[in-house]
Amino acid sequence: MKPLFLAVVSLGLAFPALAQDLPPQGARPLSEIAASIENRDDFVAFVKIEYAKEGYKIRYRTRSGDEREILVDPLSGSERKKDQ
Repeated sequence: MKPLFLAVVSLGLAFPALAQDLPPQGARPLSEIAASIENRDDFVAFVKIEYAKEGYKIRYRTRSGDEREILVDPLSGSERKKDQ
């Protein structure tokens, strides 16, 4: 009984931390943001997409074979400068 109780309590304590890694209310759908990146002239394939408190960090491969990483505002869908 104790291991089950500890697992439930641990999960309950971890859940608020997981909720902080979600985009804010009113954020554009990730599919819409991804589609706008796919429409770029230099786009070939996504390498990684993750959400951080600064916004979506999107890494993709270009036609020249390079990888490019951009930061996208989840509310507007526009690219942010990395120092913002």
